[in-house]
Amino acid sequence: MKPMRAAIQRFNRVSIIGIFLALVLSVALLGQGNSPAFAANSTPISGYAWSDTVGWISMSGSNYGLTMAANGTVTGYAWSDTIGWVSANSTDIASCQSGANSRVQSGTWNGWLRAIAGGVGGWDGCISMSGSSPTYSVAYDKQAGTFGGYAWGSTVVGWVNFSQVSTAGACTDLQGDNYCVGNDIYQHDVQGNACQISTCSYQCASGACIAPPHPDPGTDNVALILTPLIVPQDETVSVTWSIDNVKNDCTVVGNGDSWSSTADGSGHSAGARTSSPINKQTTYTLTCTGLDDTTYTESHTINIIPKFREI
Repeated sequence: MKPMRAAIQRFNRVSIIGIFLALVLSVALLGQGNSPAFAANSTPISGYAWSDTVGWISMSGSNYGLTMAANGTVTGYAWSDTIGWVSANSTDIASCQSGANSRVQSGTWNGWLRAIAGGVGGWDGCISMSGSSPTYSVAYDKQAGTFGGYAWGSTVVGWVNFSQVSTAGACTDLQGDNYCVGNDIYQHDVQGNACQISTCSYQCASGACIAPPHPDPGTDNVALILTPLIVPQDETVSVTWSIDNVKNDCTVVGNGDSWSSTADGSGHSAGARTSSPINKQTTYTLTCTGLDDTTYTESHTINIIPKFREI
């Protein structure tokens, strides 16, 4: 780049000034009040590029700007007080190269920008965003949203430094509908990045969290079953339980007994045991934690069959 820069510095300054005056007269016909429209549905490019010969080139203003679509295509207009409107639109840059475009791909801004008032003094107005003789390019860090490096605008514009140009960083300018990936809620940013915005504690559907359900003991509203409920002294009973929409362990305690069952991935917990001998009225209690963090308890009592003596 240094030989190029030296060549620019040796360029006849008088000739450059003459070209610039002619350009400014042409650009004045456009008038900033009639500036080209700002592109919608894209992420704005902001900041200023710097040329040692033409000065600052503004990437955006109150009624104009360059923008980058989700696929990296750059459209719109920048503004220079010296060379006027600088376009990224395909119709304006078509004269720079057959099939010319302006697009950020794989971290490099390829293609062209073009000063609309180009053509004065033999300059076509084209600014190349990357090239190989010598190698140069405008780089883009998608995560940080920052540009860097140099474009080349012939000896009129020279090297254009993009280190002061930026966009919103990845996942900072969201648009469109939310959607689910597993239990996570995502949304796209204007650059097309998939951006996780939250995680659902239970489930995600149609881009929103579903509230976890309450514990469900079944259609009879009974989760704990003791069989039988009346027994002779020192007999045992069958203890079974089954419940849905719970997590972690459910426990059953009573008569000195204590059992637990771990909920499976669907939130179902169940168990079956035989009690210790029952020698008095005894209560068994089932306790579970619901998927909604509520506590479910259910108790049932075993009674003893009284003994009768003949008198």
